Amino acid sequence: MKQTGRKSAATATITALRPAATKFDPPTCPADLGEPEHAIWDHIHRDYILNRSGCHVLAATLRAHQASRECRAQIKIDGKTIKDRNGNRRAHPLLSHEHSNFSAFLAGLRALNVEM
Repeated sequence: MKQTGRKSAATATITALRPAATKFDPPTCPADLGEPEHAIWDHIHRDYILNRSGCHVLAATLRAHQASRECRAQIKIDGKTIKDRNGNRRAHPLLSHEHSNFSAFLAGLRALNVEM
């Protein structure tokens, strides 16, 4: 039988929290991401349920991780300091890019509420 009259606060809360039934197959990992990012994508999709927008956030997060990883690899080759045109030593310009991309990666994980 269907309930008539006002619904209790508990019933209204449960109804409001119940997600809408949708068919959503998680997309495959974007092709432009590297092998480590594919592994992270698979790990997160195995342990967490993401909606469509969550998958887009995860893709952007993993692109930031890839950019950070590539900067780190170049810094490892060149060293943390380089010589400028006057011969003076200064910090490698990719250090700030590596830091900002890794910060974006961590922010994306926090936005998705994912623990690594």
